[in-house]
Amino acid sequence: MVKLLCSNFFLGLFLGIALMCAPLSSAAAEVSPEPQSRYPPITDAEIETIARLVYLEARGECARGQQAVVEVVLNRVVSERFGHVNNVEEVVYDRKYAVQFRPARRIPGVTPKQAQYDAVNAALYGEPVLDMSYLYFNGVPVTRRGVVQIGAHYFSE
Repeated sequence: MVKLLCSNFFLGLFLGIALMCAPLSSAAAEVSPEPQSRYPPITDAEIETIARLVYLEARGECARGQQAVVEVVLNRVVSERFGHVNNVEEVVYDRKYAVQFRPARRIPGVTPKQAQYDAVNAALYGEPVLDMSYLYFNGVPVTRRGVVQIGAHYFSE
């Protein structure tokens, strides 16, 4: 007896239509692996902080632009150039050299939309928009080194 996989089987019987269903293959029965991230794991609180920051910094930008902002934050967490910060909170509120994320002080008062959470998820588990060497973004190009423009932001190494 062949085991059939077909979600519309009973609908087909009801309508008197013979449905052709493929046998359940071993590939379909396998459990897909957990998505892999190029970044270390982050907490739910860190996801929330980044989503709120992206809402403030880039909510009017396309999905790639919002993802790129997330990637800059996460790139700083893992960068040796920012060895004085070790997690998302420290990166977002860092003032050692300059304030990179000016709207950070307004983070507690905003509610991100699904697009910002999607940007965080895409940065963690999707195709990268930027190389991990990109550590800065601004509304104007401030350096000539590795500048990439996405929407109204310029990202640089």
